[in-house]
Amino acid sequence: MQPGDIRAAGSPWADLTMLPAGLAAIRALEETTFASWPDLAHERLDGWLLRFAAGHTKRANSVNVLHADDRELERRIGKAEQRYRGAGLRPVFRLTPLAEAGLDDALAARGYAIVEPSLVKTAPMIAGLAGDPAVHLSERPGEGWLQGYVAAAAMDEAACVTLQAMLARIDGRPVYAMLHGEEGPLGFALAVTHGGRVGFFDVLTLPHARRRGIARRIMASLIAWSRDEAGASSMWIQVVAANDPARALYRDLGFATFYGYHYRVAP
Repeated sequence: MQPGDIRAAGSPWADLTMLPAGLAAIRALEETTFASWPDLAHERLDGWLLRFAAGHTKRANSVNVLHADDRELERRIGKAEQRYRGAGLRPVFRLTPLAEAGLDDALAARGYAIVEPSLVKTAPMIAGLAGDPAVHLSERPGEGWLQGYVAAAAMDEAACVTLQAMLARIDGRPVYAMLHGEEGPLGFALAVTHGGRVGFFDVLTLPHARRRGIARRIMASLIAWSRDEAGASSMWIQVVAANDPARALYRDLGFATFYGYHYRVAP
């Protein structure tokens, strides 16, 4: 897979239509994603960013390429593997169009499996969208949002502690959304505005509340708040490519694919 060519033969993007994107613009948005969804520790390795967060989410526990360099790929892969295994984590690489031309093939040769091909989508801010008064918004997670989300996501205590630590390290202005119904919580989400861009995370609808427009109502409220209170002028979101309902919702909100990525997970 050549840098910038996410439709290269054999890649998981071969059947997807992507909008053209300059590598500098992709790199800038990648930096925004790291600030908005922080790790607990990281280190640099010859243009790679190695992120660590006690195993909570692959995004925050993976190798991310910021500046491609095809020299000594095998040595650097081995060094990264050593660091992750030393931290008690399975090595994971997150491959965007910024990745080296030979990195995907080199990882495949080592037995790394492709996991969760995903899309990064962007959109201009929606001017006329109003928030839903039934959606509770807070600039801090608080016990209500945190405990509700943890229960809905079936997270254990260790993951909850890690998530709290990550949320405390967000570089930007976050807002937490929760929608209750008569039967209890129906959905949750988080938005973070950083550098004029708002990103959306953890958009979760409880199983019994699906197909009732819960995510749409929550997204509308987060968009309106981030625009009016945090000054966001554009939006972005990451979504698993196979999640057709989520992609349909984001398409309706004006999001278009900017670039794609996938994970390579060690055997």
